[in-house]
Amino acid sequence: MELLTDEVWARLDPHAGRLSWRQARRLWQAVFACVVLLGAALYGWRAGLIEPRFEPPSAQNWSAQFDAQAGEFTLHLPLMNQGALTETVLGVGRSGPGLTLLPPVDIFPLTLAHNTGEEVPLRYRVTDCAAVPAGDWPIPVLVSRPWGSVMVELRGPSIGGNTPWQRKLADEACGRG
Repeated sequence: MELLTDEVWARLDPHAGRLSWRQARRLWQAVFACVVLLGAALYGWRAGLIEPRFEPPSAQNWSAQFDAQAGEFTLHLPLMNQGALTETVLGVGRSGPGLTLLPPVDIFPLTLAHNTGEEVPLRYRVTDCAAVPAGDWPIPVLVSRPWGSVMVELRGPSIGGNTPWQRKLADEACGRG
């Protein structure tokens, strides 16, 4: 069996191996559709359609109160919605080793419109001063979505130094601060 060379094919069909105008048009349509879908996904992510967007607390915009007799502290956490959608917050915070999150006072569900915020009080009882985590301990935020609830995590407020927020506030509540 003898194979035909490229020169023979080029003489038989000068357009061999090239896309037809229909195939080229379909290719460009597919590329355009992919770019549009990628742009829509990026917008959806940045707008908070996929994952809610909350501003993490800075060193200046939070406060705390202590009740050393009861071994409790209250972290006043600013929750700012940076997404394009109105968000319904179902809950904030969690219990952990040495800390018990006390029930909030009729604050949830909390509705936050775009670029609005609310201060959320998180009341903790220190059950074991030594057991409080000394590492990074994010604050979970439970948000309602049409398909169910979504959990996002905020970094705790920066207090200064290398001591994490929960350890510093627990030490104050235990009378060691």
